[in-house]
Amino acid sequence: MWLTQMPALLSTVELQALQPRVLGATRERMLRELAEALAVLTAEHALVLVLEDLHWADASTLDLLAILARRPEPSRLLVLGTYRPTELLSDSHPLSSLVHELLAHKLGVELVPGLLCEDDVAAYLRQRFAQSVFPPRLTKVLYHRTDGNPLFLVSMVDDLVAQGVILQADDHWVLQGESEHLTTAVPESIRHLVARQRERLQPEEQQMLRAASVAGMEFSVAAVAAALETEVVSVGERCARLAERQQFLRSIGIVAWPDGTTAARYGFTHALYQHLWHERVNIEQQQQWHLRIGERKEAAYGSRASEIAAELAMHFEQGQDYRRAVPYLWQAANNALQRSAPLDAIILLTKGLRLLETLPDNLERLQLELILQTTLGTPLIVTQGYATPEVEKVYARAQELCQQAGEIPQLFPVLLGLWIFNLVQGKLQQARQLGEQLLSPAYNIQSPGRLLRAHTGLGMTLFFLGELAPALEHLGHSLALYDPQQHRSYSLRDGQDFGVISLSFTSVVLWLLGYPDQALKKSDEALTLARELHPFSLVWALIVAAIFHLLRRERQAALQQTETLLALCEEHGFSQFVGMGRLYQGVTLCQQGRTEEGVTQIRQGLAAQQAAGMELVKPYHLSLLAEGCEKAGSPEEGLNVLVEALEKVNSSGERVYEAELHRLKGMMTLQQAKQKSKGKSQKSKIETDPQGEAEAYFQKAISIAQRQEAKSLELRATMCLARLWLAQGKGAEAHRRLAAVYNWFTEGFDTADLQEAKALLAQLTSGEGTGEKFTPSSSPTVPQNTTPSPTG
Repeated sequence: MWLTQMPALLSTVELQALQPRVLGATRERMLRELAEALAVLTAEHALVLVLEDLHWADASTLDLLAILARRPEPSRLLVLGTYRPTELLSDSHPLSSLVHELLAHKLGVELVPGLLCEDDVAAYLRQRFAQSVFPPRLTKVLYHRTDGNPLFLVSMVDDLVAQGVILQADDHWVLQGESEHLTTAVPESIRHLVARQRERLQPEEQQMLRAASVAGMEFSVAAVAAALETEVVSVGERCARLAERQQFLRSIGIVAWPDGTTAARYGFTHALYQHLWHERVNIEQQQQWHLRIGERKEAAYGSRASEIAAELAMHFEQGQDYRRAVPYLWQAANNALQRSAPLDAIILLTKGLRLLETLPDNLERLQLELILQTTLGTPLIVTQGYATPEVEKVYARAQELCQQAGEIPQLFPVLLGLWIFNLVQGKLQQARQLGEQLLSPAYNIQSPGRLLRAHTGLGMTLFFLGELAPALEHLGHSLALYDPQQHRSYSLRDGQDFGVISLSFTSVVLWLLGYPDQALKKSDEALTLARELHPFSLVWALIVAAIFHLLRRERQAALQQTETLLALCEEHGFSQFVGMGRLYQGVTLCQQGRTEEGVTQIRQGLAAQQAAGMELVKPYHLSLLAEGCEKAGSPEEGLNVLVEALEKVNSSGERVYEAELHRLKGMMTLQQAKQKSKGKSQKSKIETDPQGEAEAYFQKAISIAQRQEAKSLELRATMCLARLWLAQGKGAEAHRRLAAVYNWFTEGFDTADLQEAKALLAQLTSGEGTGEKFTPSSSPTVPQNTTPSPTG
């Protein structure tokens, strides 16, 4: 990931080969790679990493510090960070919370530098001035005049050198005369000292330093020359003289711009120096210099201006040219997304929206806001989840802007964002309407990439509505359009890869329709593709794969996908999906017989999903809780949960699992009756007809499954009905009904449901358990059934 941020180190071929491997990687991955790189560097040599002025550090730097502190592996690494405590007076400062955490967990030590002693001052002079011939009293005077303050000491000595009180004579340093300055000029504050140093500079040098402070803590001589509208050579000479005297500046090499400009690069020796010089620039001058620097660097970078978008945005913002600053803020946000820094992207985009408020209310401003709002949706989804109010607010505002501007094609990403928001919140009718709008030529301009996402969106929505055949058709169209190389760039823009989504949901649709083998193949393809892309898409593939294997009653495979999902969430900070992973883990615990623990975990997972605003898949998740309650010996509690699940089905329209809810209701009705019959009289047993009630539920489940063409769910409900009829002595009718469904299948005969159905047919044939033995009119052979094409 870090190598791709330094393209100059790679050839074009190498860069192109590397980029697909890191596409969409998260900021957590980048931080982990950097931490591991530092650990590797310590394998042969000890490493001291110094980070100065952490009170100005960005969020990513502080996250790196936290990761390095928490690493359990030993390494020969010392991280030393400096900051000003006065900057951390507010508990809201991000560094403040980090410092408190590290100290509380004993992951670091806070060193408060004390004042230097006289011996320290002597050591400093010896190190700075090799071959020096100073009288002993110099150390004593400097110590007393500075009170041992390190910054004052360095500044005082710098001043003595600049004044010629300390000067180099041949190959050694000497103290020149008995200067009054040595004994009396002790700075009362660093500001006074800087002021005295400033007064001894030439006016041109002072002007140059003021312009340099506007250019930045580190700057190119060419940028300062642009601000002053003077020659680069003259600015370079002044900077060189100051750096040579160790006065305010230090040399840090040479920088080349894309237009061929090559110039020396300098930096202030301390950030406070930059700050104090910057204070001496009036607002009007700051604005003018920022504009000149921004324009010069914009011209120098030309088509590559996006590489320094954040810097250009700062200059144009400070120059109060907000019309030019906003597009660069947007580009800087895109750069942040490319390097998996969604939080940084949110900050940049939010600032852009704030600056827009100062621009005239016209079509240009409206279009700029539309671009910012639609881009903001993706990092908000990644960091906060799909169904948060902030996400809805962004896309709702973007839709309003599209309607005002009449920008029909630009409405597509807005409709896509609104679609996924409504889908996750369980508002399926609204999601369906939006999905149908996405397919409109007016919105997608018949772009393959847009058609791909539109078919995926509508296919997913129809799946949850229980319209399986149309869902498969749309998902098939999506897969036919998908080109892994061409469409991977959409995954960063949208937050997920639609090829992975289409394959994942195709697998579940095919299983429901009665094609278990084809379904398994698509599920494996989805996981393989997701592993080649980025973690966020892999999370989606793992979630659907876990559901898929739970539906197939493959406990071990479901557990494996769930554990991988939870590890991925922990590694990359996808907290919004942890609840779902815990829920599926709880189901596995119930299947292992740890029902109390499993039911508790399922409930916690449901609560986490509800807190995140995720209502989608809730009927299925409630069915898992109901089954857990039934396994725990509480069918009555399970029935109450199923009532809640069916109410959710009716309110949201999420009917894909409706047949199973009725089947489970029939099963638990029988289980409840069995419990109640214990210890009761025969008279109380016949007051109700639980078998008739259960049969009605089974018949309804079969009817719903047939209407949805969900053969796998029809088979399950029919097996329950057959067992009930077998107990009632209606084995022949049970065999006929079950054989008709079983004989429809053409694949998947090694799956749990089909093996169970085969065994039940054999039991029905022999009359085992009822004494009713008969010869079926037709054997349970498999006809050559027409198989749907998963590509539509």
